[in-house]
Amino acid sequence: MSAHQPIYHPDYVHANIVLISRRFLRARSFNVQKAYEQFERSSNWRQTHKVDSTYNSFPISEFESSKQFYPRWNGRRDHLGRPVYIYRLASLVQHSKDLTSVSEERRYQRIISLTEYLVRFVLPLCSDMTEDKSVDCVTTIIDLEGISVTSLWTLKSHLQQSISLTSGNYPETINTICVVNAPSFFPTIWGWVKNMFDEGTKNKVHLTGSGPDQGKELMEVIPAANLPKMYGGEMEWTYEDEPMLDDEIKAKIGASAIQGPVVWEGGKMVLLGEGDRPEAAKPKQESAQNGASSQSAQNGSVQNGTPATSSNSNSDLEPNATPAIATAPGPPAQPVSAA
Repeated sequence: MSAHQPIYHPDYVHANIVLISRRFLRARSFNVQKAYEQFERSSNWRQTHKVDSTYNSFPISEFESSKQFYPRWNGRRDHLGRPVYIYRLASLVQHSKDLTSVSEERRYQRIISLTEYLVRFVLPLCSDMTEDKSVDCVTTIIDLEGISVTSLWTLKSHLQQSISLTSGNYPETINTICVVNAPSFFPTIWGWVKNMFDEGTKNKVHLTGSGPDQGKELMEVIPAANLPKMYGGEMEWTYEDEPMLDDEIKAKIGASAIQGPVVWEGGKMVLLGEGDRPEAAKPKQESAQNGASSQSAQNGSVQNGTPATSSNSNSDLEPNATPAIATAPGPPAQPVSAA
């Protein structure tokens, strides 16, 4: 073992050791030594890029606006409890100027933060809601409607950066990639896109049919109520929308919305990031506490002879490495299965 120790936060590792180790082991075909080496490289990468402090202090408003460039959670789960992520590449093309309006370093930090959100909040939350606590990957829909060869080529470096970051440091966080609305030239673009993926990820990509068949195939994996109408389901949700949480998730997190960096820790949603978020995105107990603190301050309360003050301590959690959802399409393949 090298003297440069991994910096995964001990509390996070203790709570998620099975899920973390399983992902790295799967990525290395259960070769323990290779899995450990990748885990250590990822840990060192986290330290180099200050991953934990970047996520913990990421501006809430920027975090929300960055979602338009990457796969996003629709707030629902598939038949086996895995979160459903959707990536509409046409939206990325539409906002490409906004994407490149910040430095490459900042784009990299955005990818990191949104992937941390996946592994530190979405996956642990969804896992906590299943009987066997085993959810450690997502089901992803890649929507290619409105995409041209030229626009995909323009996005090539962005996609490569995202895939490289996530496959190296957030392995095995994808269960299935369902490609929908594939254009006639899809086999051509798959020829160069597939080289961005490792062999395991390539095998997870499935090309769905079109029209009614598309919905039927997707509903083998995702309940109709959790599948957007545009893909043959019943859910009133578009790519630009915030996660549309079901009642079970709302009850679990104690809030009706989610905004900004958060983590799922000790069975609770812990708020991170800098800036304000709406009351709907704060757990009920925290909203009540904030209200009490505000009232106390207004009344000029004094405790032990000292005026009461509120302190915003930024917990310096340093949790685990996360996998960003693969953001690229896949090859023609057999029908999707929920396995």
